[in-house]
Amino acid sequence: MRASIFLTIILCSFLSAQDDTFSVDAYNEFLNEHKGLTLERMDQMYSAGTFFKNAEVDLNTIPYLDSIDQIYKLTDFEKGLIRQQRFMVTERLGPSTFAQSFRYIY
Repeated sequence: MRASIFLTIILCSFLSAQDDTFSVDAYNEFLNEHKGLTLERMDQMYSAGTFFKNAEVDLNTIPYLDSIDQIYKLTDFEKGLIRQQRFMVTERLGPSTFAQSFRYIY
């Protein structure tokens, strides 16, 4: 019972926090004006910036990485990804449901 009340409150807060500035008409107008938009033109309009192939970092300089490693038992491969790219995504530790993730975080 408490879980269902909690989920109802969370759902209501997400629904009330939606942005009302989105306009379907303006979106459709944008799509019509930019039919056949090339990747190069889109990059000129909305530059994603420059990326490095390698962003090496010393793992000892990352705050709280030791705590994260203690909790999640990062593999050497995962640590190597963090060292090379400064982030990593793993499915190894994925929860089976959204509710499990939400409960773990909060």
